[in-house]
Amino acid sequence: MLLTKKEYRVRLRRDRDKISLPQKAVWDRKITETLLEDAEYQRAESLFLYASFGSEVDTWSILEQALAAGKQVALPRVEGKEMKFYRIKGRQDLQAGVWGIMEPGVHCRPAEQADLMIMPGLGFDKAKHRLGYGGGYYDRYLAAYEAREGKLPATCAAAYALQICPCLPAEATDMRPDRIVTEAGII
Repeated sequence: MLLTKKEYRVRLRRDRDKISLPQKAVWDRKITETLLEDAEYQRAESLFLYASFGSEVDTWSILEQALAAGKQVALPRVEGKEMKFYRIKGRQDLQAGVWGIMEPGVHCRPAEQADLMIMPGLGFDKAKHRLGYGGGYYDRYLAAYEAREGKLPATCAAAYALQICPCLPAEATDMRPDRIVTEAGII
C-alpha cells in the first residue's frame, strides 16, 4: 500500500537520521567522488547547488571542489514562497537563513542560469520521482526556469540508497531529476 507524501517524509527522514556518522562519512565521500567524476558535472561551467543541512548528503566538499575548479557556483535563498539562486565565492558569502539553512547573503549577485543543478530530496523512486520537503520550492523554481529559458538545466539529485523507494506518490507538477547519485551508483 502506498503511503501519503507526509507519511513517506516522516519515514524517510527518520531512516536517514539513523545513519551513523562514520557510515554517513563513507557514503558522502562515495557520492561526492561519483558526482565529481560524472561527465555532466565535468562539462558544467556553472552549478546550482544546495547547502546540506542535518542528515542530508554532505555537499560542502562538492562546493569547495567546484569553486577550486573555477566553476561558477550559486546556492538558493528562500524569499517568501519562492527561492532564487545567488552566486557565491566561498563559505564567507553564506549566512543562516530560513530554518537555519545556510544561504547566500544579501550582497551576492543573482544567478539566472546554470549548466547543472544538484538538488536535495527526502526520497526518490526508480522512475526518478522526487519527494521534497513539502514546500514546492524546487518544483516552482524549475517550472519558472523552463518557462523563462525554454529548457531546463541538467539536474541531478544526491541521495543515499536507503532513500530510494519502489514507488512514490507523484503529481504532474513534481519535477524529476535527470539522475540520482547514491553511494551504490547512479539511477
